[in-house]
Amino acid sequence: MSRGLESFISKTQKKLVAKRPKAEKKLNSILKRALKRFRKVSRLYSNFQRQWPIRQDGRVFFVDYFVLLGEKGKLKKFAIEVDGPYHDGNKILDAWRELQIEKHYPGIQIIRIKNLEVERNAAVLLQSLTAIFLESTRFRAPLASDPMGDEDVKRLRLVSPS
Repeated sequence: MSRGLESFISKTQKKLVAKRPKAEKKLNSILKRALKRFRKVSRLYSNFQRQWPIRQDGRVFFVDYFVLLGEKGKLKKFAIEVDGPYHDGNKILDAWRELQIEKHYPGIQIIRIKNLEVERNAAVLLQSLTAIFLESTRFRAPLASDPMGDEDVKRLRLVSPS
């Protein structure tokens, strides 16, 4: 890959992180807490990156969050997109991007979360993400003190099955 492209990606990532909306900032905190819970229960590896570049068909675009979970050789991958008002009029572009993400990372789960969900339902979102991460690695979340119904998980639109 050319140095020019790497420089473009690095500069763009920094700009996107610096200009991220309030909902993405809040999701960053929620995601850190969900992964901490995941590691505590599963004792497995977890990490995430903001504004992860996807290079496909000569184009570069970024997913809001790219998450890796599991153990060496058996990593589960998630792309998390925070959908604000911009996405309401760009359903076709979002669908194309999802296809490109799935092509680049076979088996990835794409999670789309609306801005309002992040801003209004942080506790539910934390529980839902923790449960999704644990279940993806065959762990059940022992969250008896944090009851979570199926409706809360369904509220997060999982695009591709694991």
